[in-house]
Amino acid sequence: MKFKNVLHYLGLLLIYISSLIGSLLILGEKYSLLFIVGGLILVFSLSYLVKYLTKKREETNQNISEIIILAFLYVANAIFYGILSIHFITFQLSAFEEIKIGGNKKLDTIIEIRKEFINSVNDLDKNLSMEISNLLQSYKNAPAKSLQRRIKKNVLIDTFKFPESTLLNLKSRNINQNTSNWIESNIINRLEINQLREKNKRIFEKSQQIMSVYNENKNVFNDPQYFKISNLYFDLNQNILDYKNFLQEEFEIVCNEFDISSSTLEQINLPENEIKINSFKALNTSHGSFIHILIYIIINLMILSPFIFATKKGLRPLFEDDLTTEL
Repeated sequence: MKFKNVLHYLGLLLIYISSLIGSLLILGEKYSLLFIVGGLILVFSLSYLVKYLTKKREETNQNISEIIILAFLYVANAIFYGILSIHFITFQLSAFEEIKIGGNKKLDTIIEIRKEFINSVNDLDKNLSMEISNLLQSYKNAPAKSLQRRIKKNVLIDTFKFPESTLLNLKSRNINQNTSNWIESNIINRLEINQLREKNKRIFEKSQQIMSVYNENKNVFNDPQYFKISNLYFDLNQNILDYKNFLQEEFEIVCNEFDISSSTLEQINLPENEIKINSFKALNTSHGSFIHILIYIIINLMILSPFIFATKKGLRPLFEDDLTTEL
């Protein structure tokens, strides 16, 4: 195979890959099949145009108007798909590292939220364990019919929902056990995110869903997986925000139920979509370069190499030449 043909087919491969990935970055994987087919149509149409242009140039009696029309059709195709190809080239050469860092930071935020929430639950556990243990001890030590005992009893029953039977059977030796049972039932069973318990189905399932997103996509920005990058980069923000808000609401419900002043995840800052990888204009405004356009021009010159290096072969002699030969 001649070198110019190698350049031609290599150029077609490059423009197919770059335009396909560029379309995925702009519109996501939803229309991937359409772009795969459309890219193949592009390759065949460009190949046909170059082949026909080359044939016309090799003719002895060249028809300039035909060449101009074919060249115009080629340029029209090249400009249309150039938007997609240049978008990918800009993404890969100038924006990829930033997006890789930003995307991984978003994924890491999922783990950060989970760790922070677990720490908040543990702190709530410790604080309530101390408070309830002291309340039970004060109730046990107070005189039988004293005002102090009635106050402690009302707090334990009305605020912390202790059964009256538990208070009637309260002993010094079982205060710690009663405290532990209460924490297990009212805090751990409701706010545990790693293990399914009696009262935590919603929070457990929500946590499993967000961890599925993390586990399925933790290498998307490192590989990179172009079919997923665009959608994931933007969807992560909403997923993370929803999960954070959900955990805060569940935590607040428990705290309000027992009249506790506490909050969680206040220090967690959500990463922003700093780079608009789904917008050709925005990405080229922030990361565009003439070099990216030059690379695309070089790819097209590779595709056009059979036409550029074509020489006349006398495929269509002039009418006067035919007449002279006959005479």
